[in-house]
Amino acid sequence: MELLFSLSLLVFGSFAEPVDLDLDIEGNIYVIDAGRDLVVKYSSKGDSLDVVGGFGTGIEEFDRPVAVYARRGTDVYVADYNNHRVQRFDRRLDYITTIYTRDDPDERTRFGYPLDVAVSRQGDVLILDGENQHIVVFDASGRFVRRFGDVASGAGALVNPSTLELDASDNVYVLDEGRIKAYDPFGTWLRFVPLPVGRTAQSFSVEESEMMILTDSLLLLYDLEQRTMVDTVQVEPDCKPTAIRHHTRLLYVIETDHVDVRKLRDSKIELLQEN
Repeated sequence: MELLFSLSLLVFGSFAEPVDLDLDIEGNIYVIDAGRDLVVKYSSKGDSLDVVGGFGTGIEEFDRPVAVYARRGTDVYVADYNNHRVQRFDRRLDYITTIYTRDDPDERTRFGYPLDVAVSRQGDVLILDGENQHIVVFDASGRFVRRFGDVASGAGALVNPSTLELDASDNVYVLDEGRIKAYDPFGTWLRFVPLPVGRTAQSFSVEESEMMILTDSLLLLYDLEQRTMVDTVQVEPDCKPTAIRHHTRLLYVIETDHVDVRKLRDSKIELLQEN
């Protein structure tokens, strides 16, 4: 199969520092602008719909938000890094609740600087903690379930993690110092996702059983069920991605101050032909 890097389908946003995005089940797009401490909601056509945030420590305020998760159910979760918490909103970006455990007497439940957040199919919330280099799991009501990725995980112990993703079976993948580590749904260490020799991962995205990996100027397509690299493509010099997300055959490329959307079809990035 030939993988091609297409021209843009859609470019939207004017951000100070876009760092992450996710999409809800209706195709709306939520972008984290860490430079302005905002979460901005867009339609699938790139129209601005809602916004929440601004610098602060109160409800609906952020101090460097770094990650958003919106694809599961009706809620939106935001990792509020310097406030040591994860805030939960509905799809209108109205506040629901907060997960904060940094001062808990039970050290197993603690997270300090949340780097990323994800929600499993059964509603468990997984928080990647940059302070303690582990993943803490809470159920839908906020009760502690487990933690993993610490020294007890052996080869799966996290050193300098940055992002996490879940696949269709709720297996967990963590980008850690340029490599992607895989765990089962209960946090048991499985393996590294193989990369081409000399390549390190900059960003990655998982949808169902498909992983897309950004490594420097190379984009990789990896089949998680077959555990094989399906294809690679050289990213064009004029495209400067800092992170990627793919969803329903669209590739969302986060660049310096905007989001660039490119069309995916039949596991290829193809040139969109105008009507």
